[in-house]
Amino acid sequence: MSELLLGFYGDDFTGSTDAMEAMALHGLRTLLFIEPPKQEDLRDYEHLQCVGIAGTSRSMAPKAMKEEVSKAFRALEELEPLLVQYKICSTVDSSKVRGSLGVATKAGRALFSNQRIPFVAACPQLGRYTVFGHHFAKQGDEVYRLDRHPTMSVHPSTPMQESDLREVLREQSEEDVTLVNVLELEEKTVAEGTHVAVFDTVTLDDQKQVAKRVLEQAFEHEGSTFVVGSSGLNYGCASYWKEKCWHRSVVPNGSRLTNVTQIAAVSGSASPLTKRQIEYAETNGFCCLHVTWTNREDVLQQAHTALREGKSVLLYTARGSGDPAIAAMKHALQGEGVTDTAQALGLLLGDLLKELVDTHRLQRVAVAGGDTSGFVVRTLGIHALEVEQPLAPGAPLCLGYKKDSNEAPFEIALKGGQLGRESFFLDVLRGRCVDDA
Repeated sequence: MSELLLGFYGDDFTGSTDAMEAMALHGLRTLLFIEPPKQEDLRDYEHLQCVGIAGTSRSMAPKAMKEEVSKAFRALEELEPLLVQYKICSTVDSSKVRGSLGVATKAGRALFSNQRIPFVAACPQLGRYTVFGHHFAKQGDEVYRLDRHPTMSVHPSTPMQESDLREVLREQSEEDVTLVNVLELEEKTVAEGTHVAVFDTVTLDDQKQVAKRVLEQAFEHEGSTFVVGSSGLNYGCASYWKEKCWHRSVVPNGSRLTNVTQIAAVSGSASPLTKRQIEYAETNGFCCLHVTWTNREDVLQQAHTALREGKSVLLYTARGSGDPAIAAMKHALQGEGVTDTAQALGLLLGDLLKELVDTHRLQRVAVAGGDTSGFVVRTLGIHALEVEQPLAPGAPLCLGYKKDSNEAPFEIALKGGQLGRESFFLDVLRGRCVDDA
């Protein structure tokens, strides 16, 4: 076994940075790679304890997803960490035909020998809770059962119409599924046979207890232990490792970032929160431009003009889930024979952002949308990411490293649709975290 404590594959980019942040905030140096790393890829980074792979499996059909996650798991297995995690979103975005949890667990089962696969979806830090197997998520000041959540129940790709995680897993996989409920977290008994064990988590104390049980299983197991979980599992394990003094570095170092004069941002998110964030940015001096499939050149010229005038720019494809632009964009893409809308939009926004970064030598950028972030980061030529400073829970400002170590890293913030406060884009511009408010 190597000195690595954790190797994880994130099912989307913003979820991957969320997991990286959970480890980094506890002093565990964590690097997030864009492609599956090899041992030689780690040599330029001292004292690494956690390694992640930023993936896009949440948007994939089963065949492509199987190839993607199997390749990632094999790469992580060769690094020999204590845990190998399939990192999921804490809102459990998935279905049988898109981002299937069944495909991920089957791929993990084929490579790793632990009989029980822990499944931990809750993350109290982000307002996500599991109680007697049923999952809940906070939006605003309210907590909703997953199948009644205003956003997740009507998600355009993976609408969640079941809150019982056991049923979600049974629908998507061939695994036997058991539950360790909130009243049983301290018990040592373990169900026999091969199965996926869903763990309840409501409080931070529950989170620590779940992590302790997962790690006790890993310590007793020969070879890497495969787990499925949100960043709630990362927070729990990181807290445990920090208490055991297994951390080596402190990230961030407590310093505050300097302001930059302007940024460029892109958004492929249709969430209501991102809509409010776009509106806030517009009210506070950002030039916000609506991108369609056919107005690329016009938008690009307007963005160049705004940046030359000293403004920050934000290019977006929709303002909220009810924006008719979503249907119009899908119609336009279908008319050109494009079937993967998420990829097409991500590449479009990535190309636009790269043009702005290269032309105006921007030091800092932001991307909204889990699926979007994956395609944009690849387009920008980023090889690996590391947390520089928190901005909002699950959406840190990162250093983006290029493959050529002679190229200086630049700053990039990635956020999922449900993350960040309304002033998020302004916070990125000012280098301001929530605690500074």
